[in-house]
Amino acid sequence: MKPIVYITSTKNNTKNDLMDAVKACFNQFGGVENIVKGNVFIKINATAVNVDAITTPEVIIAIIEVIQQTNIKYKNIYVFDNAAFGMPTRLVFKIQKLAKRIRKLGAIPLYLDEQEPIFMEFNGKVLDKSIPIPKILYENLIKRKADNTYINVPKLKTHLQTGITVCIKNQHGLLYDDEKLYKHHQIEEKIVEIYEKFQPDLNIVDAITVLNNGAVSFSKDWNVPMNLLLAGRDAVAVDRIGAQLLGIPVNRIGFLKIASEKNLGCSKIEEIEILPNRGIINEKEIKLNDNFEDIELEMPENFRILSGKEHKGCKAGCRGVLEYFKLIAAGGKILPLVGICGRGHDLTELDNLKGSILIIGNCAIDELKDYFDNRIDQEQINVFYIEGHFAMTGFIKPFREVSKISLKQLSTMLQLSFPKIITGMIGAKRHKANFKSMIEF
Repeated sequence: MKPIVYITSTKNNTKNDLMDAVKACFNQFGGVENIVKGNVFIKINATAVNVDAITTPEVIIAIIEVIQQTNIKYKNIYVFDNAAFGMPTRLVFKIQKLAKRIRKLGAIPLYLDEQEPIFMEFNGKVLDKSIPIPKILYENLIKRKADNTYINVPKLKTHLQTGITVCIKNQHGLLYDDEKLYKHHQIEEKIVEIYEKFQPDLNIVDAITVLNNGAVSFSKDWNVPMNLLLAGRDAVAVDRIGAQLLGIPVNRIGFLKIASEKNLGCSKIEEIEILPNRGIINEKEIKLNDNFEDIELEMPENFRILSGKEHKGCKAGCRGVLEYFKLIAAGGKILPLVGICGRGHDLTELDNLKGSILIIGNCAIDELKDYFDNRIDQEQINVFYIEGHFAMTGFIKPFREVSKISLKQLSTMLQLSFPKIITGMIGAKRHKANFKSMIEF
């Protein structure tokens, strides 16, 4: 039987429109009464404190209300996530008073970074050791999965490291920060291994707006209206249709190939049944970008990235760190800074470098540490070595030190409210949240 991906318009995005669209998504797959049971866990996309980057709060509220208006018995409704690396989840749930609105309906906001962990074996090639995950998820969605409900509600976005972020990529939010960093350069295999263990009963994808150059917005222009919801039980099939809608070639999305080879779902568009018809893809398909190098930026002349010729750096690892901070630096005034990643550098090109130099990732460090250590003893250069596959927190301190960017300036560049950051982080620490602070006090 072909997997079904259902696509419905959200019309004018009023409350009634969204309620009708959500009901249609449930009804296409048997209705709320045949899907929902026990404890209901709604996994949203709570990436960062930027409303463009998260699941639309009104969609989340509509899903809760549709469930509550159905005459069925269930226990609790939890709305949960673990925000992007370095970000306390409690802070993200303050967007548009989401946590308060969830509680008002009698549902429970669940911040995974504040939950007690339990160790779990994934038996994967990437997740090759015992991995801590929130105990509440293990107890309900692994140990007693048949008694409970898992609804996955991601936002449809491009992603500069994985091509797209939809259903499968959304599972990365089940991990704590340290485990998000673990083998981050192999993130595509990693998210498939998580999905093998945690498979939703239903995926409802928020495509009211979609994000270009994702997965966070550095410009309002990147937020593009689409006014759709997608739904399906087969997350691989839903992701494949999401990629088609965004115009991202499937050969750029490695995790779909991996998931398909593991028989976790269907990634062949011709084998997917699209309802109400395939014409909606032709009508709504756009062309967005998932490549760092294709983003048009006005860069400071004194900010440079050098990648090795043999190994330019993984876009999901050290190269990704540099490119994200390239986005932050764009259009700003910073002191001279050179970021180096990858392997296979021409030392004669490096001989002329002066000022502050950040060596990112183990490949570059292994190749260049002796070279730069010798130069440090003889010349006035300032070199930082930042180990790891996606060392965002390792990068932020030297970046601030070198660029002389204040925390307030950095928060503005990241489109974050500085007072909210302080309040959110203090609150998260008070509740013993397990996250690696992106901004060090």
